[in-house]
This record gives sequence, C-alpha cells and structure tokens, in this order.
Amino acid sequence: MQAENRPLKVCVTIPNEGHTGTEAYDNRLLFAFHLGKLEAQNPGKYEFYWATCGRVLTPLARERLSEWSLEGGADLILMIDDDMIIPHDMFERLHATMLETGADVVAPLAFMRNAPHFPVIYRVTEGYDPLAHKPFFERHIVKNYPKDTVVECDAVGFGAALINAAIFSKIKKPWFMSTTGAGEDVAL
Repeated sequence: MQAENRPLKVCVTIPNEGHTGTEAYDNRLLFAFHLGKLEAQNPGKYEFYWATCGRVLTPLARERLSEWSLEGGADLILMIDDDMIIPHDMFERLHATMLETGADVVAPLAFMRNAPHFPVIYRVTEGYDPLAHKPFFERHIVKNYPKDTVVECDAVGFGAALINAAIFSKIKKPWFMSTTGAGEDVAL
C-alpha cells in the first residue's frame, strides 16, 4: 500500500453536489480537525490531503478527484459525499478493516438518502445482452445482512469509502463515468 520509510498518503476527497447541510459542513470541519490531530500525534505515519470537486456531475467529480489523488501519489483515497455525517474516527476504523481483511475498498454501513432508506450494500449479477452485443451488470440491494460485523459484498455506495489507490492501475478508465442504472459508485 505504501513505500517503506514514508508516511501513508491519504487523499480525502469530496464530490460536492451542493447537498451540504449545516450538520454535514460542521461534521467535515470536526473530521478535518481530528485528522490533523491524528497526523500531529503520529509524526511520519500519515499525511492527509483534501480535495473537493463541485458543480459537475458526481461521476465526473469522482473521476477527477481520483486522477488528482493518483497524480499526487496517494496510497489511499477516502471519498466522502458532501451530505454524509461520519464518525470522527471513521478513517482509523476503515483503515484497520482494510488491513485486517486485505480488501481494496471498505465502507461504513450507510443508507439511501431517500425513503425507503435501504442500505447501500449490493450484490451484482453480470450478463450479456445479445441485442446490444455487450456485457451488462445489475445491482441488487442486500436488505438482510449480519449486524455489527464486516460484510463482504460485490459493491457499496460511495457516500463514504476508503479505496486502496493501487487498484486504479488494474481497472480500465473510466472508473466512475457510467451510463448504467447501477450508478457511478458501483462501476468501479
């Protein structure tokens, strides 16, 4: 994940759609303070960089933020949507889960913004469309999942997600620009 003898470089990225409520804005400020404190208390262990990209379609914002993070030499990319309220220790918890499981993408349990507020945990089925002569995939919401434990799934929503930057070299671009009904966060 990172080279020896240097801090873990984490890019905190926010694709901004303008949904930011007062609570989410305050939460992001407190989260930034927490990460700054974490970096200061652990010299040489972490470097946190922040980037936002707004006034563009979310898939394009995710694409640009990922490119910027990779150009900057990121080891990890932490994507947080502008309307999410997150626990202040979310980075540490996600990073510990990533190290324990070896997963390239980890996310906290989150729910859809609009009713009926299903979890954004997905099982994906793949197929081939003989009329269009191309492969397709469909996402299916996982409504029953074990509580209070790590759940392996095919895809998660990217309201908040920690990504090992190395996986981008294994995936053909575009990473998030998708016209499928599955959404930009499932395309990765």
